[in-house]
Parts: sequence; C-alpha cells; structure tokens
Amino acid sequence: MELFEYYLRYLTALCEGSLQVPGLTPGQGDETARAMALQQQIAAMGLPEFVRRCAAAEGTRIPQAVYDSYDPQALAQAMQALLAKAGQEAPQDAPGQQAEKAPEKESGEDAPRQNAYEAMLDCLSLEDALLQYLIEVLKTEDELAFFRLSQVTVRRELKLHDFLYWFATKELYAQAEERACVTMVDALLTRLAGEGQLEQVAALLSGDRTTYEITRSQAEELRQAPDATWEWFETYYLNRYYPLRMILKLRGVRFPEFKL
Repeated sequence: MELFEYYLRYLTALCEGSLQVPGLTPGQGDETARAMALQQQIAAMGLPEFVRRCAAAEGTRIPQAVYDSYDPQALAQAMQALLAKAGQEAPQDAPGQQAEKAPEKESGEDAPRQNAYEAMLDCLSLEDALLQYLIEVLKTEDELAFFRLSQVTVRRELKLHDFLYWFATKELYAQAEERACVTMVDALLTRLAGEGQLEQVAALLSGDRTTYEITRSQAEELRQAPDATWEWFETYYLNRYYPLRMILKLRGVRFPEFKL
C-alpha cells in the first residue's frame, strides 16, 4: 500500500471515530467538516508524519520502505490510480442531484464559510503534485475525473462546473470588506502578471509580508486605500482561498465571469 493510500484510510477512520490519535482532533460537525479540520493539522505536520502517528496509534507497523519511497511528485499517479478504482465502483455519470450547490448569501461576521469544496482544496493543496493534477482536470474540463476526485478526497459527489461557479463567485457571498479586498488585490495581481512581474506575484500569493508592504506603497490599486494593511490582506485574501484561485487562473483554468 502506498503512503497516500494509508493517508486516505486513516483520514476516514479519524472522521468516522474508529481511530483516535493523540494530538489530532477531528473537530465538530459532519464528516466533511471533520475532514477539513484534520487536513489543516495534516498540512502543518506533513503527510508522512500524519501516517506515522496514526499507524502508531493503531498498532500497525508500516515498513520503513513505504516512508522512504514517498515522493510528493508521484502523488498524482497514486491519485489517478485511486480515481481509476473509484471509477470502477461508481456510476460513469456524475449525478447532478447530489452535487454541492453554491452557498446561500452569508450574513454577519460569524456566517459559516467552510464547505466540501474547501475541504477538497485543503486535501489537494497538501502536495504540489495533487494541485497540478487538479489544474489539469479543470483545464481539460474533465467532469468525470473531477467527480471521481471529489469521491476520493471528501467522499462527496461534486461537479466540476458547480465548483468553478462557486469559486468564481466566492466573494459575492462574503462581507463588504472581503469583496473590496478581493476586487483590489485581484486587479493588482492581474496587472502585475500581465506586465510579466511573476516573481512579485508569486511572493504576494505565498504571503510574503515584505513584498506586500513594498507593493502597497507603490501600486496604484492599494496606495489610496487606507484599509489595505497587511492584516487586511491576510484576513480577507490570503486566508480565504483566493491565492489558489488566482494560481488556477494564471495556469489557464477558465472561470465563469461575474461582476460585483
């Protein structure tokens, strides 16, 4: 069994409550909410360490060769193998009736914003190879591959075009501060990318504070905005999946176009 397969098995066991691991807390809510809480912890420790802790708690001895052979670049192949297996066990057409729908417009600062799409993004963001695979699926608009991908990662039946609609309109269902931030920062990043300033764009998307402060003092999009502090950028952009959306756009993924 590959390390990634161990990861999926242990993630399922933790979400179902059949396995308890010291230091790992699934959180509250349904299976998707618990998976999302766990994935945030897994991202901090790394996939091999997560598997190691779960195996120790379960009393399973995983051969060292499994850890030694772990290659993040090979994860896409492992994912494709799992998707092929899922395809043999699932219907060939994704049932639209069970797809995740766009959320209702949120109201208030405490409105929940986590859903199955975000849980899937958290899972695929664990390794670059998995993210690259998602990009390829979205670029080719492979609806069936995306449907299977959602089954493997969050055990939900999601549809590609519903996901693109949700991601394209994410800020429309947010507070006014978030909408303003996303509008300004997206315009800035699009301009910088168009000018070939890709290193600056990459630094901003990765959350480099020094680059942001310098950019804020120079960029017309932000210079006249008194609220455009680092905390503003971090809270309403970096922490809300918008950097990933911009990466997908820059890599050629096509989103539905909507205006505020």
